[in-house]
Amino acid sequence: MEFDSPLNRAHSNVRKSEKLQKTGKFLEAIELQDKIVELLAESLSDAKDEKIRESLSLQIENHKRQKQVIFYKQARWDKLCQQLNNLQVKMSNGSASGSGDGLQVCTLSLS
Repeated sequence: MEFDSPLNRAHSNVRKSEKLQKTGKFLEAIELQDKIVELLAESLSDAKDEKIRESLSLQIENHKRQKQVIFYKQARWDKLCQQLNNLQVKMSNGSASGSGDGLQVCTLSLS
């Protein structure tokens, strides 16, 4: 049986955020990171032990950085989708002109 505490809710939200990222729901995952930081800050205000406070502070900083990582993942995903769309347009234009070499016109860059 889990206790309903801000820390447990934060950790539950971490798992939800990871699932959202895997399904491409980046904005929802980013919103959860904000909620996680709030819940960890609430836990920090209740913590008395210095080691626990240090751990919570580090977790808060980690989730702030994680939010940025998710932003970057979303940007990379958007760029990849745009490149794929451009490739599809070039392929359809190539097949319409009869050249058949639309794939050689553009290469995807994952970086």
